[in-house]
Amino acid sequence: MGTINIKGEIFQFEEVKLTYENATTIDPTIAKQNLLDFKSILDQNKIKFLIMHGTLLGAIREQDFIKHDIDINTCTCDEEKLVKVIPLLDKIGLKLCRYEPTLIYSFIRDGVYIDVYIVNILQGLISPFYVRYLNHIIPRKFFRNIKKISFLGEKFQIPNHSIQLLEFWYGKNWRTPIDNSPSNDEDPKGSYLENQKRYKFLFKPILKIKR
Repeated sequence: MGTINIKGEIFQFEEVKLTYENATTIDPTIAKQNLLDFKSILDQNKIKFLIMHGTLLGAIREQDFIKHDIDINTCTCDEEKLVKVIPLLDKIGLKLCRYEPTLIYSFIRDGVYIDVYIVNILQGLISPFYVRYLNHIIPRKFFRNIKKISFLGEKFQIPNHSIQLLEFWYGKNWRTPIDNSPSNDEDPKGSYLENQKRYKFLFKPILKIKR
């Protein structure tokens, strides 16, 4: 049994170990209802989120979930707001089943789960150019000037430069369906900047000088 602090109260949830090894292909009917219900709760509470990874790939390439997908992928910058609606999601059966602060929250119903990845805004001079996402430093441009796409009969927000992002994740041949092809989440340039000592100053908070 896992616990998470929500508004000063301890919320208990049943942890589920989710891995590629124990995953099964999603039921598209269940996946659709789960995502639409998830969207309804977040929209009502003014929490912005984007569809990502395989879900974004399916929405653009096939206008549906990809046949071999194992989960639903989304992201948000509003981790604090997301935590506050966990009880509301729980009431409609979308149960929190794992979480790692600043990284990921997963909600499951009828065997199909939604991953919500957290987009972390960086501090320092690098802030306008990169964010931390899935423990990697990736270009911030993907999360600026977001746009919408018709998917499952609704309008969903998607990252800016979506085609470029899909190429970043899946390569130039992203339009060709390939089973068991996880995304590549690491940006070599971002990782280089973070790992080189001489560039550490880029990540330090900028102190404002009082006049």
